[in-house]
Amino acid sequence: MVDERPDMLVGSGTVHNVDQAWATLDNGGKFVITPGFNPKVVDWCLKHNLAICPGTVTPSDLEMALDFGLEVVKFFPAAAYGGVKTLKALAGPYASLKFVPTGGVNLENLSEYLSLKNVAAVGGSFVPDPKMVKADDYDGIRSSCREILEKVKAIRA
Repeated sequence: MVDERPDMLVGSGTVHNVDQAWATLDNGGKFVITPGFNPKVVDWCLKHNLAICPGTVTPSDLEMALDFGLEVVKFFPAAAYGGVKTLKALAGPYASLKFVPTGGVNLENLSEYLSLKNVAAVGGSFVPDPKMVKADDYDGIRSSCREILEKVKAIRA
């Protein structure tokens, strides 16, 4: 992907271990996203200048993130752990952190998450629509992404 589209920012998601992080870096990736907070992966990424957005869900995870000097963390699975309500509660004691909620985020609740000051971005399997991917409907995917981008711009305006 990096060779084909050098203008794109490419990384890996659902990274569980250092070997997967290494493969990301070795293949030109610029970031990794993990489902949970794995201190070994976080440490390795920081030492190799590979951006990391580790999964967090508890104050203990957030304390570790702060210890590593991180500023942005994934909040997963967001909906299962209280979603917007929990992120509002975390805003006080963890005001220096920004979150990227995933897991239960969709087009219907996108604006609830993005309206929070401590949310940097959101993620979800709704982009792109799996049906469009299966059908190789790249025009539909582009159109859908443009619509979502316009919605995000309107929310953030």
